[in-house]
Amino acid sequence: MVKDWFPLHRFVRRLSALAHRRSLGTAHQPANVYSRVDDPQKLTLLFQKIEADFPTRWRKDCWYLTTIASLIACGKPALLGPLYRHLVNTPNYHTSVERQRIVRRMREAMIMCIILNGIPVVMEVFMALAQEEQPED
Repeated sequence: MVKDWFPLHRFVRRLSALAHRRSLGTAHQPANVYSRVDDPQKLTLLFQKIEADFPTRWRKDCWYLTTIASLIACGKPALLGPLYRHLVNTPNYHTSVERQRIVRRMREAMIMCIILNGIPVVMEVFMALAQEEQPED
């Protein structure tokens, strides 16, 4: 069982390190922790890369849950709206029932993040998701 989770654990550490490096900046590029990513194409490419790099065994339904936890932990709750939009635009989640399922799973992941990140941070994420949800979801 531990061997099965090792690639997932390694992926989460790599994703967190990447987000941490980008939030701190480099010697040539100063840190801008409060900057917002406004380019939807860059976000779509980022989400596609995360999905492609995710271990095949958990790629179908788990990559976005890990991404949610990483975005919350890195202090980027505003990016959950674009993540939801990206998921809804994929062919797997076109019907209302499928979108309800994904929203339920995303909310469960956010609730689990309360333990590590606190209630106020996760409430921000709930607000970001609520702004993007469609009325029938």
